[in-house]
Amino acid sequence: MSKKKVESLVLPMELLRHLKPSDFSDANEYRAWQLRQLNVLEAGLVSHPSVPLADRGNNNPAAATLREAIRSTATTATLDVRALSAAVMALSWRSVDVCRWADGYPLNLHLYLSLLRAVFDGRDVLDELLELIKKTWGVLGLNRTIHDVCFTWLLFEKHVVVTGQQVQVDEPSDLLSAALAMLQQLRGQLPLPLHDNDDLLPEPAFLIRRVLAATLTSMHSWAEEKLLDYHEAFQSSSSSSFSSMEKVVSLAVSAAEMLRQYCSAADDFFIIIFFILVTTRCCW
Repeated sequence: MSKKKVESLVLPMELLRHLKPSDFSDANEYRAWQLRQLNVLEAGLVSHPSVPLADRGNNNPAAATLREAIRSTATTATLDVRALSAAVMALSWRSVDVCRWADGYPLNLHLYLSLLRAVFDGRDVLDELLELIKKTWGVLGLNRTIHDVCFTWLLFEKHVVVTGQQVQVDEPSDLLSAALAMLQQLRGQLPLPLHDNDDLLPEPAFLIRRVLAATLTSMHSWAEEKLLDYHEAFQSSSSSSFSSMEKVVSLAVSAAEMLRQYCSAADDFFIIIFFILVTTRCCW
């Protein structure tokens, strides 16, 4: 299949065309699956399209057909695939030069993060699968920088999951170290200056700023919570506990600096971090 052909496919629509009731255990399972595909189509083509619909698509015949297909499937379990396909093609080819169905924010990020989570096998990353997933950038409207922000977030998320059942985070985490390394790598990629008004940012700078702000804010909040409650989070006086604390401090500082530099949204947290670090080192 040619590259052009692959990029012109609207995957949920292709699945609806080709999978039959006999492929499922019963009619209810098939109906639920159809609704999931239709909801993805609505999210990508009507609710969060990269090229916005006028009046949110309320007066758009193709959008109305798609919504009617969802209503009909939910209430009567009937789906006119031919009419739906015509509506989906009309909506996805509105840009004329390229098929757009999954590159609108935030749907594209939800889909990409779901794919990236499949890359992690325990604490290892499956490089071959990662390379395949990168081939979706064109369909999802992503680039290297957005990928790196998403990957940084997943490293951090995995660290939080691994340590989430513990009150203490005394053992240094390779995942947290990797997330910190990715943050430093990102600094060399981010566009500067970023305009204060998101609406004036060109794509994909607008998406980068949105994703970066959400990622850094979550990291900063988590690190802040650990450091403000450092007596509980870092009870041990071992070198590994101090190493873990240093990484959390580094994360808090890096996230706050980058929020100020790129997103203008960080709290003034440096004095608190410095005080905790110095007093804790003195106590040990």
